[in-house]
Amino acid sequence: MDKISCIVCKKPIKFPSYIDPDDYDGHLFCHEFNLLLYIKMKSSKVKKYKVVEKQKINV
Repeated sequence: MDKISCIVCKKPIKFPSYIDPDDYDGHLFCHEFNLLLYIKMKSSKVKKYKVVEKQKINV
């Protein structure tokens, strides 16, 4: 499987245990920059990867 790193902060993104990273089409969240990412993987290879939305944080 390809290693998945956030395209903004470059830190590794962990797949939750209920997701099969070999064949995945959906969203993951980068907690470092509060980004919602869309990732499509097929046969353990990244096919698409983009930032969907940046979450606003109220402090």
